[in-house]
Amino acid sequence: MRRRNNGSTCFCQTSSVKKGGRSGCNETEANEPPGWCIYAAVALVAVGCYLNALDCDFVHDDIPAVVRNRDVIGEASWSSVLNDDFWGTPMESINSHKSYRPFTTLTFRLNYLMAGLSPMWYHATNVALHAAACILVTRVSLVVAALRPGFAALTGLLFAAHPVHTEAVTGIVGRADVLACIFFLLSFLAYHG
Repeated sequence: MRRRNNGSTCFCQTSSVKKGGRSGCNETEANEPPGWCIYAAVALVAVGCYLNALDCDFVHDDIPAVVRNRDVIGEASWSSVLNDDFWGTPMESINSHKSYRPFTTLTFRLNYLMAGLSPMWYHATNVALHAAACILVTRVSLVVAALRPGFAALTGLLFAAHPVHTEAVTGIVGRADVLACIFFLLSFLAYHG
């Protein structure tokens, strides 16, 4: 019978008590440390893979979406974020792309309030959000997919290091994709408890 793991134990710990003639690698003991080491390993790999992004500048779409966006640099009111597209153009304008991502724009504005137009902090926020998404992938693997801790950790590590995420993490405008991933995974966890 397959036991559902709640992620409360660390997959890298082995039990000192043998049960049924085997070492209890995946068995829960009261004195074992919490399963935070799975999440810490996944987060460290996620951050390590994209640490070099902190030295990057604003590129391509980052310039109109952040540097020249009135909603981000505080030239427009907070409420305009809800009325403008992702690029800071009013939605009713003929020039609007009609791409509506107000939460992402709000995070850009918060970055601007904290550090101005220093690209390092925008990139650091993206890397931190990517690490959070990787932790959530690991958690979903444990809770929703009921994978064993080792397989859930492997899933999180592969997700953290996969090169398909490069554009979403290193490009500042890719934050919209990372945030979408985070809220998608949170909805899985909320539904499955």
